[in-house]
Amino acid sequence: MGYRYLLNEFISISSREHLSLNEIARKMKMTPSGMKNFLEMMERNGDLKSCSLGETGEKTEASPLHCMGCSACCCQKAASCSLKGKTYHITEKARKACL
Repeated sequence: MGYRYLLNEFISISSREHLSLNEIARKMKMTPSGMKNFLEMMERNGDLKSCSLGETGEKTEASPLHCMGCSACCCQKAASCSLKGKTYHITEKARKACL
């Protein structure tokens, strides 16, 4: 499978619902570590932006998006929340490439 095929699949799966890394990996028939590597590759290629949440649930800037646009994340409404980890946002570059 090529990068563009996987990118199309990722966009298709992630645009329908908010899923964990493990859930997306399962739907894409990948291992969680393979999915993590793919996410990192997409981010390096500029097809994905990440937003990290700190250990306390406070926002930490990992990208210019700073959690904006994540409808599953309370971070767009509050200075801190109970979520921890990372959220990912597909860039316009990736969307245009997959038309």
